[in-house]
Amino acid sequence: TVLDPGRATYKIFFKDQFLYLGVDVNDQLVQSAAGLDEMDGIRFFIADREKMEEGSKLLVRNLEAHFSEGVLSPFEFLPELLDSSATEMAYQLKGATTVDDGGDVDEGYTIEMKVDLTYLGYDSNLGDHLLFIGALLADGDSFDDAANNYGTRAWWFREHPWGPALAWAYLDETQLVGIEDGNGSVIPKKLELLGNYPNPFNPSTAVYYQVPSAGNVTLRVFNVLGQQVGMLKDKAALGGIYKLNFNAMQLSSGIYFYRIEFKAPGQAVQLSPAGKMVLMK
Repeated sequence: TVLDPGRATYKIFFKDQFLYLGVDVNDQLVQSAAGLDEMDGIRFFIADREKMEEGSKLLVRNLEAHFSEGVLSPFEFLPELLDSSATEMAYQLKGATTVDDGGDVDEGYTIEMKVDLTYLGYDSNLGDHLLFIGALLADGDSFDDAANNYGTRAWWFREHPWGPALAWAYLDETQLVGIEDGNGSVIPKKLELLGNYPNPFNPSTAVYYQVPSAGNVTLRVFNVLGQQVGMLKDKAALGGIYKLNFNAMQLSSGIYFYRIEFKAPGQAVQLSPAGKMVLMK
């Protein structure tokens, strides 16, 4: 069971021959590790425009930064970029976040990179302005009971330096492109519980769900004995993805279960499967 899935927002822009990469990571347990399934950190994959590998494919450079011995450190091709070009990297822990302290609840970290594209085969004027890129977020969580350890990876087009294809991007000075969570143009076909974040939490968490049409929504929260300990009501104006913010200030630490009830006009009540949340005070 993944108690605390990592969540990150990536932002990318460019100026002159530099590509600027920013990552804002939400993570409640930040730790050092050597292996991919235990580490907390990010990877960017950028194709070198001059170097080729077997099969006449562009060589992909892995720009990796993850926590090691308590600090964020560069790995793979990133150290060479930092040593041999005008590339720079910086990071900052968010709030009261500490590294390798499982006794507290962290908030996460931010990373910024300034990548010198001329070292990756680009002309100083960026040539044809084509960029081949991918990104990955690695989130490992370790506990006193090693049986509960896990590692999660979420990637955009690419998880590692080889296959599948990178995303094609065009560095255009006149266009700003954004990608938002969710898909407002698609109407869900059924009620579905999408989970809660953060989890574990203290004292508030957001419960995400989707409904197929307009109707009344009820969130019910239960303790491990099956007793209802919380309830929130809402209305969905139309089909789509919504969230309800649940505050557990009056509850004690522990495991709780929750579900969504949905009632569309003229239809029977629909019940979602139960979700599990962990309150840690």
